[in-house]
Amino acid sequence: MAKDTRDLILKTSLKLFSEQGYHGTTMRQVASKAGISLGLAYRYFDSKEAILEGIIESHDKILKRYIPDEIVTNPRCEDLIVNVSESLISLVKENEDYLRLYWNLMLQPKIHRLKRRNIHLVNMIFLKLLKKQSVPLNRIIPNLKSKTLLRLQSVI
Repeated sequence: MAKDTRDLILKTSLKLFSEQGYHGTTMRQVASKAGISLGLAYRYFDSKEAILEGIIESHDKILKRYIPDEIVTNPRCEDLIVNVSESLISLVKENEDYLRLYWNLMLQPKIHRLKRRNIHLVNMIFLKLLKKQSVPLNRIIPNLKSKTLLRLQSVI
């Protein structure tokens, strides 16, 4: 039951954060949307940042299943990138809310400290896969300024 409630809070928060932005979402909204009391939400997570860290941590575990260590330790290993591209494409399609939240967070300097050691590589892989699948970046990041969009597209 406790794990179910925790997972419900994480899932609900991910959806709200990806739709309204991290800063545009309150703990009260998370609790209401999850159908739980605000006090219960705080029993599981002492802050909105703790929820965000939980979301990132759970999705890091998912990413690690899709990205072999060799890619992380040797980013020039193009054959390995090609071999896992289909898996990553599935990952992107199945986790669009997380991807939208992830990119929005990457553009916010206040949240920047939550970066992980492999974040640059993961960013490049996602950007290349999105380009390969012809997914427009502004679909994933709707509030993206055109100047930032051009910068992101220029690196892929």
